[in-house]
Amino acid sequence: MSGFGDPVIRSTALAPTSVQTGAVISYSAEKLVASGEEIVAAIESRLTRPVTSGGGRDEWLMSEVPALSRGTAWIVPLAWIPDDDDQTLRTRAGELWTAIRSACEYRHGAQIGIHLEGDETAPTPYARELVRTDARRADWWETGDSAIVLVVYGDPIPAPVRRMAVHVVPIGWVSQRRPTAAKKMTGLDLAWSWRDVIAVARTGGAEARASLAEEDENEK
Repeated sequence: MSGFGDPVIRSTALAPTSVQTGAVISYSAEKLVASGEEIVAAIESRLTRPVTSGGGRDEWLMSEVPALSRGTAWIVPLAWIPDDDDQTLRTRAGELWTAIRSACEYRHGAQIGIHLEGDETAPTPYARELVRTDARRADWWETGDSAIVLVVYGDPIPAPVRRMAVHVVPIGWVSQRRPTAAKKMTGLDLAWSWRDVIAVARTGGAEARASLAEEDENEK
């Protein structure tokens, strides 16, 4: 990928201090690094058709945007907001949420919400895992054999949002028309923290950049 920079150096969102201060992945200081449109385009290009297993290895989705491997699912972390009073981060996270949603709606139509209640009453193993990991809202769009799911974490409204991510999962995890057998969804673990994001930036950069460069060359 041309101009693929070192995220540890360029992005404040990937600095170790962001675990304490919070971060929105699309910003480096005051600079917009990647728009919602660019993030969704990269997700569709690299993580779907069908969902590509990372084999347990985290990757770079694009410059300064990591993707966490969770078996047959991917998590693209977008925001971490530890401070209730940080209006700047909340505003940026809201803008990114709107941009991701708008890009998905433009490509795939209106979102479908996932019903989230308690661990025992959520309708599917995936929904129960969302509840277990403190998701409070999840909307999805179908793209081929995959679903792009925009997830917001935190206590119920009016509590502030704490985290935000995009999941890329097999379509059968969310679609009633194309269900996946429950036995194929056992052992789900979609927990993540901003420390996982920093770990990608600190240890995965060179290998992941080389992998992306090779993929780009093969696509030509």
